Amino acid sequence: MLKNHATADSTLAYARRFTMLPSHFRPMFGLTGSSIGVGTYLGDENEEADRGYEEAIKAALLGGINIIDTAVNYRFQRSERAVGRAISGLVAAGQVKREEIIVATKGGYMTFDGGVPADPRGAPRGRARGGSRREAARPRRSPG
Repeated sequence: MLKNHATADSTLAYARRFTMLPSHFRPMFGLTGSSIGVGTYLGDENEEADRGYEEAIKAALLGGINIIDTAVNYRFQRSERAVGRAISGLVAAGQVKREEIIVATKGGYMTFDGGVPADPRGAPRGRARGGSRREAARPRRSPG
């Protein structure tokens, strides 16, 4: 898992490397972001799509796009993992710093891991308030 997050100094330094794009970057929420981003929403849940996303994200980051939109429920977690691999590879190669990249993600949606299981109704379910599955499924009565 990648550590750190976008910082004001690093996103500004990233923008300054792209002198050929003078009006492409904008201040936003204390950071400097590209005027467009790259999204990871649609696509098949397979390795070919994963590789395509990784390559597209790398090309975007090397070409002056430092905003990536993703979410845990995009392609059953596969998009977030592709984002992580793409960024990790570029960081390891010294081509970008993690702190230069703005990653917008979302939480709160429970999704399957990697794809739909053969029996989605038989897949394990989470527990509410630390109780059992039976307690989580039982309707709660309001007091009074």
